[in-house]
Amino acid sequence: RPPPPPPPPPPPPLIRCIHCNNEFPQDQVDDHEKSCPKMPRSCIDRFFSFFGFSSKKK
Repeated sequence: RPPPPPPPPPPPPLIRCIHCNNEFPQDQVDDHEKSCPKMPRSCIDRFFSFFGFSSKKK
């Protein structure tokens, strides 16, 4: 008898976005959280100021 086929690989774990509660693959959730439309402005400002930018218009 032929051996049974190997089981399919498990799907990548989904991580829930802390802002909008949607789930994304682990390799995409970081990019999503940076641009999530539900993210409060204070998070965005903190993110930009961390890198030396400001999202506020001068």
